[in-house]
This record gives sequence, structure tokens and C-alpha cells, in this order.
Amino acid sequence: MEDKGSTGKTSTIPRILRLIRKNEVKMKTCTSCKVEKPLTDFSLDRKAMDGKAWECKSCSSDRRKKYYAKNADKERERSKKYRVENADKVRESKKKYYAENSDRARDRNLQNRYGIGHEEYLKLFEQQDGKCKICETTSNGKKVHFAVDHCHDTGDVRGLLCSNCNTAIGLLKDNPDVLRTAAKYIEEVYND
Repeated sequence: MEDKGSTGKTSTIPRILRLIRKNEVKMKTCTSCKVEKPLTDFSLDRKAMDGKAWECKSCSSDRRKKYYAKNADKERERSKKYRVENADKVRESKKKYYAENSDRARDRNLQNRYGIGHEEYLKLFEQQDGKCKICETTSNGKKVHFAVDHCHDTGDVRGLLCSNCNTAIGLLKDNPDVLRTAAKYIEEVYND
């Protein structure tokens, strides 16, 4: 449908596009769930006449999840192939994401490895007055954060350690008897 603009000339831009650009159209009906929703519930789609996807974000997400469930092996293989063929691009993308979302990435890493979030890490750090739980140093060398010391059998978090103390107890197999023997040895050597 052609429309005449303020100049009186026939416009090639459909009326709907002008309305959207002026933010006069704020709702759209999802073609999947048939529910009228705000435009913010739709992803961008440059090919679409109104610049928004044909289905809402939640329907699109559900559709992708169902497809992935049916084709999990095929999708994993496709993803693996892409990562191998585009290793440099993937590496740069991860580096960029981490730089822009370091707190979020750190939180996810802490959750996955130790079952605590960044907030809990900060509480531990505060409880320890910003010091290593063993040697009480406030510096962790080149590393920004202290290591999260945890029991390898139960996964329970014991405290935050500098990298030297964390490495030391790890090399001594987290064994209190070996640690006491090592301490006794050092005391004997220094007392002689």
C-alpha cells in the first residue's frame, strides 16, 4: 500500500514502518502463541517488514529447545565442527565476552566449580579481612583473586587462600599429618 507523505509525493516506505519508527506501534501478535505482546518481547529481524521477529522470544526459545532435544547429537557435532573450523574466531569471541562480562563469567565459574556465587566469595573475602586464611597475606601476586580452597571429597568450601598456600597444601595432598610433619621438619632445620 502506498501512502502520500507530507510533501504530497507517493512514499515507497510502508505506513507501518513509519509508525514503528515513530514508536506509535508498540504491540504485535506472536504467530505461534497468538498473544498480543509488547515489541520488546520480539527479537530484531532485519528481513521482517516491521523489523521484529514473527514469534515472541519465549516461543522462539521453546521452538529451539524442542528442535535441539530432537537433534542433540547433530547439533553437538555441528557446534564442534564450527569451533574447530573457526578456532581463532571462537577464541577472540570468548576473550571479548570475558572482558565485557568478567563478573558474570567469574560468578558462573564459581557456581560451576564450587557451588558459590561471586557474592558468597566476597563475603568470605570480607570475613577473612581480605587475607589468605593460612599465611594472612593480602597480596596474591599476579593473580587478582584468591583461590577457593575446598575439600575434594565433599566439595565443601573451606576458605580463600593465596596461590602459594593453595599450591602447597595441594602438593601435600591436603593431608594434615603430612602438613604437620612438614612443619616439624622446617622447625627442626631452623632450630639447628
